Amino acid sequence: MAVPSNVIYFTGYDTLRTSAWSPFAHLGAFWGPLIAGSAARAIAATAISPIEMFKTRLQAVSNTHLNSSKGIFRATFDTTKDMVAKEGVRSLWRGLELTLWRDVPFSGVYWLGYETIKSFIRSERERERHLTFTDSFIAGAVSGSVAAFLTQPFDVGKTRRQISAPAGVETKGDMPRVLYNIFKVEGASGLWRGCVPRILKVSPACAIMISSYEVGKKAARKMNEKHEV
Repeated sequence: MAVPSNVIYFTGYDTLRTSAWSPFAHLGAFWGPLIAGSAARAIAATAISPIEMFKTRLQAVSNTHLNSSKGIFRATFDTTKDMVAKEGVRSLWRGLELTLWRDVPFSGVYWLGYETIKSFIRSERERERHLTFTDSFIAGAVSGSVAAFLTQPFDVGKTRRQISAPAGVETKGDMPRVLYNIFKVEGASGLWRGCVPRILKVSPACAIMISSYEVGKKAARKMNEKHEV
């Protein structure tokens, strides 16, 4: 799931941000990365949702299936096929709305912050050799931390919708209603509960992914230039 998701996400962002045909290519330094990042995440999440659904069902299959002649993978496949037959193909995208509420704003804020911070770092030392890995690592870590903090309420809301909520907190309905109910009962602290652990997880992950991507892209560009010569 992670491999196709990141391929679609990163190449989707680059394409939407820089291609001449993209409607987001000429939106400027603020709206360009914000909208292109959000759109790329929406496309990636939608494309991968059926695989995520299968993964979730695979993890939820009872251990009794391990002793069946089919095996746990085949048993999960059969139950998923039955679900589609009864509820339609759209059932494969169940839960996508919750993912989009969290990941789309995160990605918009992340790419806006990443492009802004990277440009600032490079402008501050424009006479020095540009270290792609260092620039990208720092910008990715900082922007990932900011995006994780700002979108923490959506992560809390997504989690509350998926698990049992504390007594007195209503978690049915759309995301805005869920967040309002959490705020009404628990205050602002309830919306940002678990923020520090999430930042500690997201920040290094964003830094490693984006710096690896930038280094790989730079190496691929050099290889293409050599072939063209």
